[in-house]
Amino acid sequence: MGPVTGNVNLSVLIVEDEPLTLDLLMETLALKYPSASVFQAADGKAALELFLAHRPEIVITDMNMPRMTGSQLATAIREVAPGAKIIAVTGERGDTGNQAAVRREGLFDYCLMKPILITDLLNILETSCRG
Repeated sequence: MGPVTGNVNLSVLIVEDEPLTLDLLMETLALKYPSASVFQAADGKAALELFLAHRPEIVITDMNMPRMTGSQLATAIREVAPGAKIIAVTGERGDTGNQAAVRREGLFDYCLMKPILITDLLNILETSCRG
């Protein structure tokens, strides 16, 4: 199967309180998946409201946010949509403590380290779109 691009019917929720990272994620999705429905929130509580209203297939969430952490958000999403793909975005590369916590919790399908490498993000999205 070839790469998943262009006209794929994809819906994504991006949860990020850092404007530069949010812009990077939004621009990447707009270029790679121009027909995707992309929702954004700056904190976990707003993200949960958007998730419940729109039920996106993929959630990309920062771990450290105001009002509700990425782990708390993932727990709430798993309760209502166990099959949702949830991607954690955390810390700086080399922050092995935070990486290990993300893996240990088992709430996330994938983990991206900041600064985000676009190739890593696109590979994860390709895999998530396929199943």
